[in-house]
This record gives sequence, structure tokens and C-alpha cells, in this order.
Amino acid sequence: MPENHRQFLEGTLEGLLARGKAIGPAVVGYLEGIVAGRDFPEQAYGACQGVLSLARRHSMARMETACERLARRERYGYRVLREELSKDRKEPAPAMAPMPPHAQVRGSQYYA
Repeated sequence: MPENHRQFLEGTLEGLLARGKAIGPAVVGYLEGIVAGRDFPEQAYGACQGVLSLARRHSMARMETACERLARRERYGYRVLREELSKDRKEPAPAMAPMPPHAQVRGSQYYA
């Protein structure tokens, strides 16, 4: 099949999701979130193709973690993902430990 015909077939939603599946499950979920946020699925094709184009410049692991992080916050879109990937994060942010009790922490009984 000629190259331009193949690109047209990959422009369908199934083709875009198949390309996302090659990157990882979080990317597929992110693409589905982009599509779900539009009135018509065809309106999301450009954003989905943009998301998939970011995989050329960033590793699959970084794409996966960024898509997971943004999906948890329910922020979907090409620009949002591009900004997230432009941040210089080498690994996921560590979870913050709870603050240990000390004399300056009043507690809930102070405000009762």
C-alpha cells in the first residue's frame, strides 16, 4: 500500500490508538481522554497525532509517566503534555512524608 494511503488509514481513531498502544497503556488512556473531551472524535485527531509525535523526542518511559500524571489530574491535551514533558523531571516526584509533631503545631483541639 502506498505511504500516503497508509498514513490516511492510521489517521482513524483505531490507528491512533494502535500507535499509542505501541508506546504504552497510559498513553492509550490519555488518547482516549482527549477523544472523550470532544463533542466529535474527529476533532481530537490533531491533538492525538501531536501527542504521538512527542514520542519521537521523548522516551517511552517518560511519555508513560507524564500521561499517568496528567490523567490523574484529568488534564488532557497536546499542549498540556508538551509542557509536562518540557519540565526537567528525571524521575517521578517522591511522596511527601507527614510533618512530625512539634511544639509549634497546635492541632485540631486548639481550634475547637
